[in-house]
Amino acid sequence: MKIDKYIDNTLFENIKQEVISSGLIVSICDTNGLFLKYNNYQTTFCKKCEESNICPQCARENIFAIEESMRFGEVYIMNSHTSLIFLALPIMINQEVIGGLLTTRIMPYESRELFEDEKYILEKSIPIINSEQLNKIRDNLFGIAIKFNLVNESYFKRKKDINIHESNIANVIHKKKDNLINNKYILYHYREKELISKIQSGDKRAAVNILNEMLVRVYSDPNEKFEIIKVYVTELLVIISRAAIEGGTSSDRLWGMNYSFLYELGSVDNQVELTHWLVRVLENYIDEVSKTKYVKNRMKSIIDYIYENYKNNIRLEEISFKANLSASHFAHEFKRETGMSFISFVNDIKLKKSTELLMSTNLSIIQIAIELGFSDQSYFIRKFKSKYGVTPFEYKKISKRKI
Repeated sequence: MKIDKYIDNTLFENIKQEVISSGLIVSICDTNGLFLKYNNYQTTFCKKCEESNICPQCARENIFAIEESMRFGEVYIMNSHTSLIFLALPIMINQEVIGGLLTTRIMPYESRELFEDEKYILEKSIPIINSEQLNKIRDNLFGIAIKFNLVNESYFKRKKDINIHESNIANVIHKKKDNLINNKYILYHYREKELISKIQSGDKRAAVNILNEMLVRVYSDPNEKFEIIKVYVTELLVIISRAAIEGGTSSDRLWGMNYSFLYELGSVDNQVELTHWLVRVLENYIDEVSKTKYVKNRMKSIIDYIYENYKNNIRLEEISFKANLSASHFAHEFKRETGMSFISFVNDIKLKKSTELLMSTNLSIIQIAIELGFSDQSYFIRKFKSKYGVTPFEYKKISKRKI
């Protein structure tokens, strides 16, 4: 069934009114991720959508968010290419997905500094929501979907139960490991640190060799039940993913990979297939570690570039292009690497330099602002006072008094 025949204007209005009580608006999309109901509201804050109501990237994000919501059995929170986030649920008839229910794009409270133009946020009325509010909205949206019979509640409950079960696997494995007294597993555990080291260094060949030796130990008992062997192999998956996280790879990314691999493991029914499966998993994780190292190296060169060019009007779009990343991906990686947003980092460099100029030159406040590339004097003074607690003039006066 087509989504526009299932949800008419009256039903959409009723859904919209329920969601508006949370401070958000909603849109409906079809199975291609294309919006059907804008209802005279802008919901994506994407320039392509503003021009034509169609953006391939927004459509791909919508499809992915709906699929992930189905996979995890709950409302999915998705990062958008506009550096905003949104919530998504599938619209279902029984177990068939016929479209998606999506909230307007939202700015997380913690990410508001990523936007250079404060006026844009105000003009577009972008909702700014903290994590506590987001959790409440997520629960509310699912309740609304149930109320209007938009999702298959039993399907979602089953999927969520599976996820909870999978999250407990590590604890079960840990208990099993503590009970091991058989010497055949001594080498298996002894090589664990060495395997982790090879994964983190990106040495694929050495890691595969160590993994094969560990598997020989696991397979050595002909009386061992295959299901028990799969438990030890699942433990190896935990070891491999932990090594990748310690190597700098995003835990969010690995969680999705873990879920996918564990799902595949359920259908493996012989040792040969199990070995091939685990080697493929290992190689995938090492590739993720290598990608992360590449991004880190790129980020280091970008930071060096910022220090050399901080006086210029460096924009997020320009610097993310130089890093060969999308603006939202770059902003995320940059903050993960430095602990600061891109704008805060650049301003911090400028403000530190401004204290040197205040003390070592006779430049006026406006001259220093221009010299350091601030957009205007008032913005410079406001940022300076926010960082140091006093205005630049007061800072200079106090510092001279101390000399």
